[in-house]
Amino acid sequence: MSDLVLSIIATGTPQHPRFLISDSSDRFWTNSDWAEHESDGCLYVSVNGAGLAIQGILLAEYGQKPMRRFVAPVYVDLYSETDVTLDQIREWLVRVARLTVDAEQHGNGPVEDSLGLTMIDWSNLKETNTD
Repeated sequence: MSDLVLSIIATGTPQHPRFLISDSSDRFWTNSDWAEHESDGCLYVSVNGAGLAIQGILLAEYGQKPMRRFVAPVYVDLYSETDVTLDQIREWLVRVARLTVDAEQHGNGPVEDSLGLTMIDWSNLKETNTD
């Protein structure tokens, strides 16, 4: 099927970061097709937005295949003397946390012609007892 390997490329300035999507042929995603020139690529204002666009592109390639879902816990241990609300933690995590796949080295999925999409659903964040 597809050996489509996509990357997010940081561009812009530190004050105004932007992100492009590139494929393994050094083409750039325009939000509808691939272009040879970086200047024709669609700029995303956040890495999360670029990541969602990549998922959409990959789903267009693999989405007709049967899907199975697996869940694995992600733990966040917060050390602070200041009270922090769940909303503050969730908002911070959305900005800073990244779950990435090294598709260039290991492929889009565990076997040939497969796609594994990863995501963290921070809306389900809850505090647990550490005892």
